[in-house]
Amino acid sequence: MARHHTGRRKVLSAYRSYHGGTQLAVNMTGDPRRIPNDDDAGVVHFLPAYTYRSYFAPDSQRGSWTEQDESQAALAHLKQVLELERGTSVAAIVLEGIPERLASTRPRRDTWKGCASCAMSTAL
Repeated sequence: MARHHTGRRKVLSAYRSYHGGTQLAVNMTGDPRRIPNDDDAGVVHFLPAYTYRSYFAPDSQRGSWTEQDESQAALAHLKQVLELERGTSVAAIVLEGIPERLASTRPRRDTWKGCASCAMSTAL
């Protein structure tokens, strides 16, 4: 729907997320098992906020790294991905409210707001 509405091809999705079983959904999962099915689906992956096993926390701050720190770092990463992928070519950012693979963690409210802000600032 987003591609049809915007006329843009790229869709951003978090690594290790799950969005269903169609070919595009499989490509959007970000799970390594998708690789045999990868084609030119126009899906770009980004690292999500995941405090338990942070992608962003410096080793020296592992014990004191907070969910807010993780959220801010993840949003900075998403903004950089949007800039590198030319945000005006992105049709949608797909997020999970309750990540299937990381069910113990839910995106913080400021993460949702930050994603919306990133999308708006790049004319998504």
